[in-house]
Amino acid sequence: MIIEIHRINEDEGMLLRTVRLAALTDSPGAFGAKLEDERKKPMVEFEEAARSHSQSEKSTTFLATQSNSAVGQIGAFFETTEGRAYICAMWVSPKVRRQAIGTRLFNAAAEWLHQRGAEQIHAWVADSNEAAIEFYRQLGFVATETKMPLLSDPSELETLYVYSS
Repeated sequence: MIIEIHRINEDEGMLLRTVRLAALTDSPGAFGAKLEDERKKPMVEFEEAARSHSQSEKSTTFLATQSNSAVGQIGAFFETTEGRAYICAMWVSPKVRRQAIGTRLFNAAAEWLHQRGAEQIHAWVADSNEAAIEFYRQLGFVATETKMPLLSDPSELETLYVYSS
């Protein structure tokens, strides 16, 4: 089956919620949120996020879909204080991993960021997530010395990685 990558549409709030919960269920320690908190969010928050991310020039989401089901996601945004470009919340369903979907998601997000002036792309990666670290290194990201506690589990650290085009 064909997997399509697209920028989120304004009416895809339910799809965003579904992929977000799937990502947190699969990899609870990899993101800056907790599954329980995301489950409790009212649907209107996901609808508003989809609407905003479909139109914003500062923050967006790309989805990987297969037969109208989300099988992957990545966020892309510009930090408000320093204007740095970031990717975040990268996730691909275990059912479709090893098919270059993560690379396709990254390429879509990177293109969107570059079109808006980004020369470097940053990503925070949990130090315990060896698969993600290897993936980002293969893309060309390099670890910096900057670390901070993981938002979802402050006993864990995450490292800032940078990609220069």
